[in-house]
Amino acid sequence: MTRLGVYTGTFDPITLGHLNIIERSRSIVDELVVGIGMNFTKSPMFSLEERISLVEQSVQDFGFVQVRQYDGLTVDFVRSINARIMVRGIRPWSAEFEGEMKMATANRQLAEDVETVFLISEQHLWHVSSSLVREVALHSDEATLCQFVPPSVAQAVMAKVQS
Repeated sequence: MTRLGVYTGTFDPITLGHLNIIERSRSIVDELVVGIGMNFTKSPMFSLEERISLVEQSVQDFGFVQVRQYDGLTVDFVRSINARIMVRGIRPWSAEFEGEMKMATANRQLAEDVETVFLISEQHLWHVSSSLVREVALHSDEATLCQFVPPSVAQAVMAKVQS
């Protein structure tokens, strides 16, 4: 039986931290769907189509990954594709951990057949976030951004910032 997992987020933009979680999820799932969600409480730098394209480019060498968009409750998306594993990346800071635990508990209440698995990225990536990337881009260059995102993403971020 194939173990299908789902890793969701806005990925605005996808970072090396996200990619580390995707790569490491290979040890617990056979196939992974990266679900790119619509979050109406955020004002994304990239359109949904741009985020999908950047994620697809970034995971093209990972043979076990598909990219899909979704809206609505994440747990409903997970169930709609017959997955039973939600992969979540967390940084070891209390505020983020608390929020993720609340969401995992709510998801468990909504769908008892779906398990949430937490992965902590490699320590050298703990500080990397999409918001950090956007901030660094305002005051830096493409080469510096490549410390946090793949080169194609750094190029796209800098193009947005400079336009």
